[in-house]
Amino acid sequence: MRRLHFLEPNFRITVRDPTGAVSQWLEHAETEEALRRKYEQFVFQLEEVQPYDFNEWKKKAAKQTDRVLKAMKEGKPDRELKFNEALWRELKQYLFLLAGDRCGYCESHVPASSPGAVEHYRPKRKVEEDPEHPGYFWLAYDVTNYIPSCTNCNSGKGKMNQFPVAGTRARAREDNLEQEKPLLLNPFTMDPSKYLRITPTGDVIGIDDTGRTSEKVYGLNRGHLSAYRRRAMDQAVTKVKLWLAEKEFRKKRLPELLKEADYPSASMVAALDAINAHMERQRRELEELKEAAAPQQEPDATDKAEAPPGPPAASK
Repeated sequence: MRRLHFLEPNFRITVRDPTGAVSQWLEHAETEEALRRKYEQFVFQLEEVQPYDFNEWKKKAAKQTDRVLKAMKEGKPDRELKFNEALWRELKQYLFLLAGDRCGYCESHVPASSPGAVEHYRPKRKVEEDPEHPGYFWLAYDVTNYIPSCTNCNSGKGKMNQFPVAGTRARAREDNLEQEKPLLLNPFTMDPSKYLRITPTGDVIGIDDTGRTSEKVYGLNRGHLSAYRRRAMDQAVTKVKLWLAEKEFRKKRLPELLKEADYPSASMVAALDAINAHMERQRRELEELKEAAAPQQEPDATDKAEAPPGPPAASK
């Protein structure tokens, strides 16, 4: 699990894949020129770039939120409370783009054959740990509550409607969410590396209650995940060994390995951190050996102190 950063999309692009299929995606870039340079590296052909105002999506989200709040105030049964799933699906491609086409929880690659889902960090309809809770319906259209998720993490064996907290649970829009003290990590607002540790075998271990609960609820050690993390760490070590053999190797090139990772980059980061720490220890030890082996230099003649006068010669 790794830290993600949400940036509001500001371009809508039209792309054509190698099969000729055309799709429209949301993107973020400083300029149109930068966006076009980015897609020169991909197999997708960038056909059209248009400015995109994310405020338009926010307006639709606010309208849907007001509709849900009104329905709840009128006391409509849960079965009659309809959510407009198409609205958050508009952001699914963009959320996975921000996550590098990985699940925001377990970091599994989400292939085209299994497009994944937009998962609600705080469940919108009910809460597993609190049967009387109506769900965080007022956050159904809040973009800060969205996590790109693989099928496994969004299934009955995954997170689903679980949301354990250590504090006071919010039950209405007016309640303070910060007082909940969630026991589940949100990669968009929390740094998982402060709560989780990856072992040399590829297993994820929680450092505190939040980390341990997240590992269990998200199933971060299920099935193949540990093996894939171990493979990613081995790949990082192998690439560093090859690069160390090159005369032009420099430590600053290590971060480039992250771009080539074919599985959870958190695993690559863990491996690279260990390698960097090991290299730093070797550098320090080498410097100490050099200092110890360096010959002592004789002081300059001008720096030599005058020898004290010797004892007077004995008289004959």
